[in-house]
Formats: sequence, C-alpha cells, structure tokens
Amino acid sequence: MNNAKIKRLSIVGLLVLLLVVAAGAGFDRWRATRHLAEVAPLPQFGSLIPAAEDAEVTGKAMCGFCYWGEGGKSCNVVLRTRAEPGVVFLSPNAKVNDIEKITGKCASGKVEIKARGIISQYDGHNYLFVRSFETVASN
Repeated sequence: MNNAKIKRLSIVGLLVLLLVVAAGAGFDRWRATRHLAEVAPLPQFGSLIPAAEDAEVTGKAMCGFCYWGEGGKSCNVVLRTRAEPGVVFLSPNAKVNDIEKITGKCASGKVEIKARGIISQYDGHNYLFVRSFETVASN
C-alpha cells in the first residue's frame, strides 16, 4: 500500500472513532435525562437513623438511580424500607458487590435484604456500610 492510502484509511478510522465516542456520550446524556424525567420523588420520610456501629436495616433492594435518580450517575443498590426512613443507601464495598450478584446491578425490588453494619448520615440521607447481610425474601 502506498502512503496516501494509509493516510486516508487512518483519517477515516479516526473520524469513525470520533463519531462513535460522540454518539456514546450523547446516548449517555439522553439516558441520564430520561431517568430524571421519569423518576418519582425519593421516599425519604424525613427521619435519619442515629449513627451506630452496629445497625440492622431490612428493605427491598432497589436501584437508587433508576427509580429516583439518586446515588450517583449509574446504577446503585439502596434498601427501601416499609417505614421511616424510607430509603437507606448502601455504601459501596465488597458486601454490596455480593448483594448485586443476587439482585443484579440495577435492583428491581424483588429481593428483600436484611443488612447489618455501620450507619451514618450524609447530606440528609442514611448510609449503611454493610458488614453482613442475608436474603429475607425474593419474588
């Protein structure tokens, strides 16, 4: 092949790569705004659980991002409780990764989890650093 053909192929390849990156970024932006437009308000009932080294929370494992647009820019597992506080965010760690293996990364609320660990508050929300958990029920 001569140098002119190699240059043309390189330029075409670079343009295709830029187009794919731009399309991916556009899709991600669309996906994020679509979720925010369709989500219900976060079911935070206004109460914070007192900080504790050994707390237990039971709730349906759900995706905080997909259902309420909360917890970051991607899927994350929260526990939706029946009573106050409404939602407890799970701080990312190895145990949460194990929960996601059961529920899937985008948890749908079909699995009820009893989790134990350190509870704290940040920005008006409850966060649980999971030390142990068990599956209570699943649909």
